[in-house]
Amino acid sequence: MGLRSRLRASFNCDGLATSAARVICRAMQKYGLILADGGSPWFLTGEATPKWSKVIPDVTAFRADMKRIKGVDMEVVVPREGKDCTYSPWSSYAAAHYNSQQAAADNLLTSYLA
Repeated sequence: MGLRSRLRASFNCDGLATSAARVICRAMQKYGLILADGGSPWFLTGEATPKWSKVIPDVTAFRADMKRIKGVDMEVVVPREGKDCTYSPWSSYAAAHYNSQQAAADNLLTSYLA
């Protein structure tokens, strides 16, 4: 279960204050991510490890950065066998429809970063 998507190349990762947020931002642009619908607002998950405190020393600033990434900043990608994923012309429609239906999904990571 999940929708393959990626952060639009037009999103300015350099505008984020923390280096950890910039790294995640660029990874979301290059590699994409899977959006899984669990019925709640958006979350970012990672391995539970104490190493995070070394990578993200200022959690408050990191959360503020990640909240700047919105659902409309994402695009849907369509996997093709043996080829790279491509941009779907339905991305804009899907993002607009989803955002109009999901006011709670204003910010990526809303609940996690609250």
